[in-house]
This record gives sequence, C-alpha cells and structure tokens, in this order.
Amino acid sequence: MQREQCNINGNSEIENVYLCKILLFTEDARKLAEKLRPISGNSVSTNCLDTIGMYPLVEHIETSLGTLAMSIWIINTEEKFSQFRMGYFSGASQSIVLCNDQEELNNFEKLYLMTPTGVPTTVLSKNANDNELPLDQENILLANEPLFENQGRMINYRKISDLQSIRTVFKDIGNKISEDIASGHYHIFTPDLVSPSNIYRFYNKESFNKVQELVGKLGYELNEKGIVSISQTEFSFEVDFYRNQVAAFISNCLHCEKKCKHYRKLCVIEEDQGYSNKIHFDNLRALAILYAIHDGDFEKLHGKNEKENISFQLQRLRNHYQVNCEFEQKEREFQEQSLKILRKKRKKSN
Repeated sequence: MQREQCNINGNSEIENVYLCKILLFTEDARKLAEKLRPISGNSVSTNCLDTIGMYPLVEHIETSLGTLAMSIWIINTEEKFSQFRMGYFSGASQSIVLCNDQEELNNFEKLYLMTPTGVPTTVLSKNANDNELPLDQENILLANEPLFENQGRMINYRKISDLQSIRTVFKDIGNKISEDIASGHYHIFTPDLVSPSNIYRFYNKESFNKVQELVGKLGYELNEKGIVSISQTEFSFEVDFYRNQVAAFISNCLHCEKKCKHYRKLCVIEEDQGYSNKIHFDNLRALAILYAIHDGDFEKLHGKNEKENISFQLQRLRNHYQVNCEFEQKEREFQEQSLKILRKKRKKSN
C-alpha cells in the first residue's frame, strides 16, 4: 500500500505503508486492552471482547521499507468464542502469548495451542523467574535463546518488566516482518490449508454431563467429538451435539472399502415440535433429534416445504446411492437376473 504526502516545499512524495496482522493471546484480555488502548487511539470500546471476542489495536512501526501498520488483535480466550476464532486467525503473520505471572507461564499450554500452527510465536513472560521456565505438553523447554523451531513454527521466548515494554516487542516483531517482506519470506496463515479440526466445545460443563447421562440412558455413547452414532438397517445417523446438527449415512457404506461414502447433512425444521434451524439453546436441539430417531419418529418430521421433509431428504440420499454405488448396481443387476430366471422356471413348470 502507498499513500501520498506533501513535503514542506509542496511537492508530493509517495510513502510506502505495509499492513500486517498480529494475534495476541492472554488470560486477561480486557485488562490488557484497556492498558494498551491509548497507543492506538482506538475509539472502539473494550466491551467488544464480550461480543465478538476480539479487540483491535494499531501500532505504527518505522522500518527500512517504510511504515508498517501493525493490526494487533487481542483475542478473548473464553470457550464460547472458539466457534469462530479460526476466522480471526486468517491473514495473521505472527502471534504473541503473554503470561502475566509465573503461574500463567507454567500453564501456558492452553494459550499456546490456540495460536495458529506454522505462525511464528513469541512467548512473553512478565516478572518470571529465570530458573522456572515452563515445559509445554510437547516437551519443548522454552529458554532465553533466540528462535527455534517447533512443528514448523518459530518460537521466541522474551521477558518484559511491565506492559508498556510490550511496545518494544511490537517494534522488534515489526522489523522482523519488514525483513521477511524484503527477502520474500513473508507468509500469512490461511485456515483453508489446515486440516479441519473440531473447535467446538460445550459451554456449560453441567450441561455436558447431563447430556452424557441422558444419552447413556437411551443406550448410546456420546464420544469425545460430541457425536452420537446410531446404526439402523438402511440408514445410520450421526447426531453432532457440538454443532447441533445430524447427518445420515447409507449403512452399507460404513464398512465398504470404497472411499465414496454416501451421506447427507439433514435440514431439520419442525418449529411446532421444538426443532428449528433458526434458534436453539445449547444442545437441546440435538437432543430432541436424538429422541426422534430413537423413537422412530424422525422420518415423519415435516418442514415448511417438501424439500425440508426428512423422508424427502433421505429418499434423495437413497437415489444418489443407488445410482452411484457400483456394488449396489451389481446387486440390483443380480437380483433382476435372478428374477428373470425364476420367471422362466415358473413358465416351464406351468
């Protein structure tokens, strides 16, 4: 990006301005945002940490290339924001993990694992002891040494005396980014390149335990991915309690060597019975779907139009399977041939 400025002689000149995004993770995001807010003159209220789970700061760094406008996103680490946090990571080139005391430094794995894999990460400790550095769950000891690699990312450990000193860290990171831009080694994080992972969690532990109890009474198991699998003769179902949705599978596909698994995510709408895609609270919708399948009433659910009927959606899945599965086609051809032979035998006997 370039912007035009006028010098004292009235001549216009072009100034190079580069943009980058930094992610900053800390346990007390609001306190940090309020203390750092003056550095960017941000008019946005820190209340946005409670609504969108992120607070933006802007720091301008003068580098050899020109001005680097660093957009620093302070991330709210509460679990309820995990659903869309991946979207905040997109386009980030660096991340920072700030530990305010020795206890946070000793237990920084949660913050560290939130940072995008592959993005260079700086771990900051405030008032930490040199002899008590943390050991993360990947058995990598952080030390007062320069950068080292960890699963494709660069890790840097730094100490700061107070929060105001973090601006020095911003400046150092900015200079490193400018060097990467100049050398052609500048990279940003792209979520599409990361294999999908389950970033959804239950917000309420009591609710989670209650769901496990209710699911167990029905004779099913709620696995660690939040999914209950129900196997039936023609169709099998996976009720996803993390996402409040259900998918139907052709049962024959589940044990097939072919990779062309035939399944369909179902649209479930029956507002009069409490099923709705519009509004749901916690995992009640998934629980209602599970009971409908268990009671044998699931295929009777109707939507506002025919395409929203569960029976219609399952029929489309059945048709797709019959047309595309080569084993099903061979089986159908065998059944037709067998029926022809049987008819011929009956004619001869008559």
